[in-house]
Amino acid sequence: DVGQNQIWAARNFNVKEGRFLTSGGLGTMGYSLPAAIGAKMAKPKRQVVCICGDG
Repeated sequence: DVGQNQIWAARNFNVKEGRFLTSGGLGTMGYSLPAAIGAKMAKPKRQVVCICGDG
């Protein structure tokens, strides 16, 4: 989801390029969980972390 949690995750997680899904600051709400489910379905053997917040 969009907000400070998105900035926090981008700054504090060391991930390889192309493996960090974000709504891109477009003001979307409810994006993180469906995106995490889709990522897990696409790569079932990889760990998926979902970070969502409110603002």
